[in-house]
Amino acid sequence: MPTRVPPIQEFPKDDRIWRIDWLGVVEQTSSEALIDVYLSPAKANVGVPQRQEDFEQVGERARVGVGQLPFLTVGSLWRDRHRLPRGVGVGKVFPDVQIASSAVQLIEAGAQFEVGPDEPRWVIPPYKHRLDWRVRQSHCFAIEYGGDPYGILLPVVEAIRFYYAVSTDLAHIAFAGGFQLDLDSIVDTSEFFGIVPGTERMVLKRRKWLSDDDGWIIGRVLEEPLAAAGIARVYDSLLRDSANSRLAFPECGLPFEGATRWRVRGIPLRIKDGERWLIYELLSCSALLPFRELHILSDNDGRQAEDAEHDLPDNEKRPAWSGPRRVGKVDPDTEMQSAEPPEFDIGQVVIPLASERFEDIAGKEIIKTPKEHCRYKSAELRRPQGLAALGTGLASGSPSAIAPLSAQWRQQEPNQRRQGLPTSFEALQAVVGALNASGGVSAHVRPSTPRLEYLPLTKPRSRRQWGYLDSEHKIKRQVMIVDIDCSGTCGSLIEFERRKDERSRAALLISSDTVSLSDERLWYLLHALVKAEGVWANLKPRPIDVELVLFNHSRTSAEAFAADICKALR
Repeated sequence: MPTRVPPIQEFPKDDRIWRIDWLGVVEQTSSEALIDVYLSPAKANVGVPQRQEDFEQVGERARVGVGQLPFLTVGSLWRDRHRLPRGVGVGKVFPDVQIASSAVQLIEAGAQFEVGPDEPRWVIPPYKHRLDWRVRQSHCFAIEYGGDPYGILLPVVEAIRFYYAVSTDLAHIAFAGGFQLDLDSIVDTSEFFGIVPGTERMVLKRRKWLSDDDGWIIGRVLEEPLAAAGIARVYDSLLRDSANSRLAFPECGLPFEGATRWRVRGIPLRIKDGERWLIYELLSCSALLPFRELHILSDNDGRQAEDAEHDLPDNEKRPAWSGPRRVGKVDPDTEMQSAEPPEFDIGQVVIPLASERFEDIAGKEIIKTPKEHCRYKSAELRRPQGLAALGTGLASGSPSAIAPLSAQWRQQEPNQRRQGLPTSFEALQAVVGALNASGGVSAHVRPSTPRLEYLPLTKPRSRRQWGYLDSEHKIKRQVMIVDIDCSGTCGSLIEFERRKDERSRAALLISSDTVSLSDERLWYLLHALVKAEGVWANLKPRPIDVELVLFNHSRTSAEAFAADICKALR
C-alpha cells in the first residue's frame, strides 16, 4: 500500500477507528464513476481492532470516486478520515494457486451452500466477517484450493484494484471501458505497438496523461486475451446491469491462467474439515506477463538529453503541452473528495504508490530510447494556489480550488525497505500510528512533492554521486518526512533510503517556531545532508534556529521509538 494516503472527506471524522468492510455498487456520473464503500466502527475501548467482535454492527456507507480505488482495501483501518498504518487481517502465502476455468467460479458474497439436507451455511460466515445486506449480491471469486471449491475467496473489486486499477488513470480506463471504446486515447494506434517479432519486447507509445509504469498493465491487456476480456468485463457488466435497472456490482476476469504464488492479507474462515481464506488485499502475484521487456515511448517526451552539453537551449524548446496556470499548495490534511470535479487550471497532484505487485517484473527497468537532445520543456506554473480539496474526477473549467489528484503505481523491489525498522518506510508508518496513540501528539506523513520526494543531487545527473541509491541506474534516494506536533512543539522526523552496507541515524528537526519547517527550508537541509554524505552530525552550516536530535536504529518496537521522540519534543 501507499506510503502517503490523503484523508477521504466522505469518511467519518469522530475520533473512532473505522474498518472498510466491503466495496459495493458502482454508479456512473459525468465526472467519474462512484463506488459504495461500507465501513463499521470499532467498539469503545478497543485499541487496534482485529476481530469481527471488535466492531459495531451498525456502520455507514460512503460514496467515493473510483479514482481513489488504489487506496481502498477491505480490512484497512481509518481514523478521522486518515488511513492507519495497520489493518485487519494476517499475512499469508499461497504457494500454488491454480487459476483455470474449472477451478474458479464467480459467486455472490452472500451466497450459501448446502452441507446437508436443509442445512445451509454462509460461504462467508457473519461471525468471521459481517457483510452489509446491501452488498450480499456483490461478487467474489471462489477458487478451488486444497480440495475445497471455496478454498480461497477473492472479492472481485480487490481483483480489479490489484490487476487493472493500479493507478487513478487506469481505474478510470477500466470503469469507462477505455480499451473497448477509445484505445487511441491510451496508446498511439497510428504507430506500431505490440511485441517486436522475434523478441519478447513489448513496445507502445503511451499518451502523455499516463505514467510509464501503467505500461506494464496496458501491455498485458493488449497482448493477453484473458487480460483484455477481464478488464472489458468491468465496464460491460456495469453497462448490462444499468440497462436492466439492476444494482451494478462490477465484474471482471482474472488476466491469466495457470499456477501462481499469491502473497495476501486476509482472514481464515474455519470449517469442519479445515479452513478457507477470505482475501482482504492481494500483495503480490508471481504469474508471468506475456512479455519480458517493456519499451515505452511517450507523447511530447520532456526528458532531458543524455548529454546535457549537447541539449538544446530552453529558448529553442517548445512546451511539452499547455500547462496549468497555478500549482496547488497541498497541506497534509488536504482531503480527497468526490462531490465536485477538480479545477482544470490547477496542476495535478501525484501520489506515488510503491508495491511489490508483480514478481515477474521485479528488478526490470522500463526501456526508454536514449535522447541526443530534447525538443520540449515543461510548461511553467505561474502562481501558487491554496487548495480546498483534491479530486480524482474529470477536471472542469469552473473555479473550485480543487486540484486534480492522480495515484500512480510504481513497482518496488521485493524485500526493499522490509529489513526492519532501520530501513523500512512501512515501519516508520507504524511509528506514526504509535505517535498518534500518545496523548497530546499528532503525526502525519508529509505529502510527497517533486522537491522532497527524493534527496537532491549535488552534481550533474550523469555523474556518480552519494545522492543516488544506485548511481549506475540513476536511482535516487527516496525520502520520508513525518511532521509531529507535541503539545505545540513541532518537529519533522526524516528518514531516507540507504544502501545495504550503510549506517545512518534518523533525524528529528525541532522547529523554534509553532509551525513545521517549510518545504523550502527542508530542501536546503537535505541538500546540505547530501553534501555531508548522509551524516547529520557533519551538516554545514548547522541551522541555529532548529534543534537537531539524532536517533540510532536500535529500538525494537514502534512504540519505543515514539516514546523517545515524544521525550525529545517535550
